[in-house]
Amino acid sequence: LRMGSKFQFGYVVFCSVHGGVCLTDSISINYQLNQFQSNRGRLNLSRTLWFKLEIVFMNTGPRPKMSAVMTASEFDSWYWSKEELSEFCKANDIPANARKNELRRRIIQFLSGEQITIEKHKRHSKFDWGKAELSLETIITDSVKFGQNFRRFMKSQVGDKFSFSNPFMTWVKENEGKTLEDAVDFWYSLQVKVKNGYRMDMSDFNVMNKYLDDFLEDNPNLKRDDGMCCWSIKKYYPAKKGLVKYEQSDLSLVGLT
Repeated sequence: LRMGSKFQFGYVVFCSVHGGVCLTDSISINYQLNQFQSNRGRLNLSRTLWFKLEIVFMNTGPRPKMSAVMTASEFDSWYWSKEELSEFCKANDIPANARKNELRRRIIQFLSGEQITIEKHKRHSKFDWGKAELSLETIITDSVKFGQNFRRFMKSQVGDKFSFSNPFMTWVKENEGKTLEDAVDFWYSLQVKVKNGYRMDMSDFNVMNKYLDDFLEDNPNLKRDDGMCCWSIKKYYPAKKGLVKYEQSDLSLVGLT
């Protein structure tokens, strides 16, 4: 079972035998991904496939290589992973110990020739997350800490299976003003996603998973791996301020229309 796929910037040959994928040299300018049929119908787009798609577009797609000579405007017109941002910062003596949005801001300052400023978030809440008695009505504050007290509370609500994850902690940090009951509800919603193939260790969780949520909402008959194939290509196309947004036309990127 083979699929010849002409990309805008390269030519790829996919082979389903043992999940093998062969990549040839770039020989095509026009994009045209041919739909492919197996004995059971449309070929399911696998994790191996979307991973390989990402490798192809990382090297041959329209996005330029991140460099110290690009303009700040050019940099801000594309999506960059946290790992890419961190590596660029380290290579250019920019403090790299920060969240993704902060790293983007520092790099824009660097490329603009400005002095890099380090923003330090001042906590206003005096709520002691380490000692206070937590309840479902407890309001999430800017001083939230994910210590043993928080862990004990969550286990009392969802059981011993609870463990902190990057998506959960990111949600809590970004939802100051909501309650721990909201946090518990969000944790349960994550478990549903895990059953559907969601990977808890994903970086860039917010942008990617917002894209996938929108993809699945618009295409309830498709699977998350189908969305990952679209994401693996779409994120290498222009995205203002790095915000990759799902569009129905994205389905054509991998022949789903």
